[in-house]
Amino acid sequence: MNPENIITGLDIGSAKTTAVIGQAMPADAKSAPYLKILGVGQARTTGLRRGIVSDIEETTRSIRKAVEDAERMAGTKVDTLYAGIAGEHVRAMISKGIVAVNGDEISKADVDRANEVARAQPVPQDRELLHAIPQEYSVDKNQGIRDPIGFHENGPGCCGILVRQVLEILGDRALIQINSVQVEVPQPIDDPSWNGRQ
Repeated sequence: MNPENIITGLDIGSAKTTAVIGQAMPADAKSAPYLKILGVGQARTTGLRRGIVSDIEETTRSIRKAVEDAERMAGTKVDTLYAGIAGEHVRAMISKGIVAVNGDEISKADVDRANEVARAQPVPQDRELLHAIPQEYSVDKNQGIRDPIGFHENGPGCCGILVRQVLEILGDRALIQINSVQVEVPQPIDDPSWNGRQ
């Protein structure tokens, strides 16, 4: 079994924790690519209260049991997984990054700098930045731009781009290396125009 083809998912629910190990199978003449389920493990979730970790040791035990049961059924060990996260501890915040443009035309470097400034928002010590997703850009007075690369400035005094990013923050420590996280993000309180794109 090629470890690069092994994909593990983890869902920590309020009642049970589930781990699923699958093998990515290539397309053939009869089917499209698919995921062959090799093992499933479940454990009663303990240490969580309304989606928030209240006892890290108990939550760790639930995760370990679910992963170990899935590994036993699949006949393989895993070091990384994809996790789903939801709950009151996940927060969506709006962050803005404003930068001056170098030259007449907006370049990828200008967009990267705007994204970096937006990501530099301070994060409380008990929280961790999970994701920063550009939602839209503004160039001069033009708003709602998906990709500003190649846009031209309109003259003196109009020399910046602005990026809005959603910052998803989780106040928890990693228990296993997480490749990717699917986050259920609530609408930010201060943004009625939130479109939920992730």
